[in-house]
Amino acid sequence: MDDWENDPTILPPQQILFIFLITIALVVLAGIVFTVLFNPTVALLSESLIVIPAIIFVAKQKLSFKTVFRFNPVNASIIIHSIILSLILFILGDELDRLLSTIFPMPKNMLEGLKNVLLFHSLTQAIIIFVAAVIFAGFAEEMFFRGLLQRALEHYRDPALAIVFTSALFASIHLNPWSALQILFLGLALGYMAWKSNSIFPAIILHAINNFLSLILLNTPEEKLTWYATSSHVNTIWVFLALLLVTPLFYSFNRACTVK
Repeated sequence: MDDWENDPTILPPQQILFIFLITIALVVLAGIVFTVLFNPTVALLSESLIVIPAIIFVAKQKLSFKTVFRFNPVNASIIIHSIILSLILFILGDELDRLLSTIFPMPKNMLEGLKNVLLFHSLTQAIIIFVAAVIFAGFAEEMFFRGLLQRALEHYRDPALAIVFTSALFASIHLNPWSALQILFLGLALGYMAWKSNSIFPAIILHAINNFLSLILLNTPEEKLTWYATSSHVNTIWVFLALLLVTPLFYSFNRACTVK
């Protein structure tokens, strides 16, 4: 008997594909509207669209939201490890992004347009961007990818394959080939932390901190960031420390996840 016949909260592949295609269509449509209107409010809407089809489906099927979206509680140790790991992984992801941008740079007009959208031109805009990129993205994207999607795929394939496949979809839905490898790197970490803890809360923490720090760096004058990075690379000391700490921190995170 197939897994979804034993557990209705594990969606069969055809239902997953159906939800994903609807989600892609809505995200693309929102992206087009966002491009035309150039309005951060639309960005806020587009983040929520990622999980809305899944929420509607789960509600109509009368399934457990907590189970389907992996809203399982975690202990304080996992939360602390998730926060520290998020800082370390941000440094590594940021350096990867800067390195790749020297090899495969985004067209200047697109880069300037993206920066202009994410810059805080007013307090109201800053709040909207913060809510969209940090809170909405953290919850909505993790509910869909590491909750509903990856949790189901783990039952049909090896968890490692489920994490890789989900991360690839996660990178593709951002529609940004210039940052695809950095997003894939982030997705692999998000997927592993969600699988190991059997909860999306560590992934939400990592996702939110990553986006928050990215916004802070983007909105801080470059001359005030020399202690952290130059325009092309993160300072060597931070990269070295991150590489030194990432493996023992993941080991410690794994141990925290085994504590009941």
